[in-house]
Amino acid sequence: MRSFIFFFILTSTLLYSQKRTSFEKIDSIAYYNKLRDSNIKINKYKAALLYTQKAINYSRKNNEIEAEANETFSLGKIYFDVKKYDDAIKHLNISISIYKNLKSSPILASAYYYLGMCYMKKESFSNAEICFNQAQSLYDTLEITNTSDSLNLQRGIIYQSKGNNILASSIFNIIIAKPDNQTILDVKAEALYQIGLVEMSQNRNNLALTYFNKALDLNSKNKNLDQKSNILLALSTAYEKMLDRSNAYSYLKQHTNLKESIAILDNKKLDVDDYEEFKASERLKEIAQMNEEKKQQEKANKFSKLISILAIALISILSLLSLSLYKNNIIRTQSNLLLEEKNRELIIAKEKAEKASNARSEFLSTVSHELRTPLNAINGIAHLLLEENPKKSQLNYLESLNSLEIT
Repeated sequence: MRSFIFFFILTSTLLYSQKRTSFEKIDSIAYYNKLRDSNIKINKYKAALLYTQKAINYSRKNNEIEAEANETFSLGKIYFDVKKYDDAIKHLNISISIYKNLKSSPILASAYYYLGMCYMKKESFSNAEICFNQAQSLYDTLEITNTSDSLNLQRGIIYQSKGNNILASSIFNIIIAKPDNQTILDVKAEALYQIGLVEMSQNRNNLALTYFNKALDLNSKNKNLDQKSNILLALSTAYEKMLDRSNAYSYLKQHTNLKESIAILDNKKLDVDDYEEFKASERLKEIAQMNEEKKQQEKANKFSKLISILAIALISILSLLSLSLYKNNIIRTQSNLLLEEKNRELIIAKEKAEKASNARSEFLSTVSHELRTPLNAINGIAHLLLEENPKKSQLNYLESLNSLEIT
């Protein structure tokens, strides 16, 4: 029984650990990328789009800005691969805008390159040229040199679209002169095809056929079906100009059949219903996100409004307090002025009283001094008369005078 309980606990712990590990794997960018890549390999592009969008949402939720930029680029690249160029342009531009706040990277340069390729597909050559120049500048900064042939090829096509066939041909010839290797086959075949178009536009059809056939030979090694379709159509057109109806029809038929095969493959990658279903799902998610953002914005606005009201109330209270303090200061100032005035009056009255007292004292002192001398003389005479045996009738008066003292 104890063994059974121990086995049960151990098994539960292991299962929980496995579930936790599985959950941690599922909830990560690496997991979504793995699912995306595996679905691309088996041409399930709807699932690839879904997992890439999940990786973007995860990056955004966790505030991983660089990862969000990378995953948005991957989404744009998938749209480019399935020839949804408007969607590719939208997401590549979003990726570039996110990257503007980050340091330069090869993925940013690739985003500009594929954005330029989208504009090339839509024949917006001026926009494409701007993007390729940005990509070249970033590749130079990052010291990445293995992309120069691809960028030069696109520049040659742009010159060709502007009618500058001489400059375009010189660029194509530089690419053609390079030795064959697996990394350059696609670019070299495209350069041969483009220079063939230049020769055909100048009615040098035999030379054009030579370039087209070389391009077709290289194309057989790289399996680029869209490029092969274009070369077959160019061969048909060249033979048509040379009035070789049989070869013209043969290559045109090959072109048509290949076009149908490409359409089937494209539909297998992402058919119209899957694409519309995915776009409808994403639109619903965007609407839900916009509604959520709108609610958050409304909450923020209400909070800001409340803060504004409280701020206004606080300012009003402070204003009233300031007004009250101002009035109190005025009253206090007036009271101080009145007190100072009364103090000055009291000081003046005190000074007047002191002056009057001093005058009285001085007057009394002066009078006392002036009276003392004659009274002393009278007192002395009365004393002398008393010593000379005065009459009894005079004695009373003399004694009265003798008793006077001046203080």
